[in-house]
Amino acid sequence: MRFAIILCCLFVMSIPAASAQSESGRANSLASKKPSSARLNRLQRSLAQYTGYYDEAVEKIYKGSTQFDFDVSRMRGYYARSDYYMPFSKKLLDEMAEYAYIVDTSDNKEEVNEALVSYKYLVQSHLAHLDALTFALSMSRLDERFGNEILLSKVRRALLKAILFEDAKCEEPNVACSIVSYGEETYILGKVGGTLKGSKIYHISNKYYNVHNLIKDGQEIQVYIDVSLPIVNVLNLQAVAERGDDITVHPQ
Repeated sequence: MRFAIILCCLFVMSIPAASAQSESGRANSLASKKPSSARLNRLQRSLAQYTGYYDEAVEKIYKGSTQFDFDVSRMRGYYARSDYYMPFSKKLLDEMAEYAYIVDTSDNKEEVNEALVSYKYLVQSHLAHLDALTFALSMSRLDERFGNEILLSKVRRALLKAILFEDAKCEEPNVACSIVSYGEETYILGKVGGTLKGSKIYHISNKYYNVHNLIKDGQEIQVYIDVSLPIVNVLNLQAVAERGDDITVHPQ
């Protein structure tokens, strides 16, 4: 019964994630130009640096940061430039659910412990990923072995503040809301409200905008989401992987 709840939570969370991946897939076709070798070399060097920054921020958060909201905000920024980065949700949530299933159903103590270690590693590696964090929080409420509910809830509150500042409307390119993972886009649209009529990605200079047309209170409005971080960073990581360099590029 408990794992049926897990699957239910995962199914609900996967629906917007799949939609976001489809949007990003169309955007990839807009960016066929490959980064230069020099750019790839710089990216490779920065991966280790930003992964270290991310790990340091996560460690502070787990130990009890005195600047909690600030550390969550900078963790979010580091995540997009780290080796852990995965802007999409499906593969990540599927993997978390697989480990949770083992923990929930296995009678083999060693297998359960190994699954828990792997599960907790994913949570820490993707603590700045809204969908992964939301799933982890749901799991912690079902079973304390999956994490500290109070801490995860506090991290999520701070993360939501970083994603969407108070009174933000994202109604023009110069005030577009920037996302790190596509679950954030779903969250922003939910907070804005209205009925989605259509979306289109625009590539302007070095920026990518996903422009959503909505009907709200009888009026047509547009919501601008800056999706540059997920698009550019995934394209760069894929280019590095295609060059055959020895870095970890997580499946998207």
